[in-house]
Amino acid sequence: YFPSPAAANIKFLFEGIKANRLQLILNRHLDPSRSDKHGTPDLFLFALNPINNRVSATRFVEVKKPEEPLSVVQVEEIQFLREIGLKARLLRLNEM
Repeated sequence: YFPSPAAANIKFLFEGIKANRLQLILNRHLDPSRSDKHGTPDLFLFALNPINNRVSATRFVEVKKPEEPLSVVQVEEIQFLREIGLKARLLRLNEM
């Protein structure tokens, strides 16, 4: 039910993650033994270098309320992303 991302954003995803790490993520998420595990972070953020319009930084971010716990699979997913050399973190919202 979600619209597809713009083609340019898919290009930046590929550029920021690199093909070998994207393949590792796909292998993990397409593994039939993980079909009931949904720990993918909420956001993929990237920054572009204003001079050459290339990806200069990337982050996977899981967003939670102040007291909302991470699930076991979310912790495992963040750890996996870090193990393959990607930056992944938890961001807690400060609701007002």
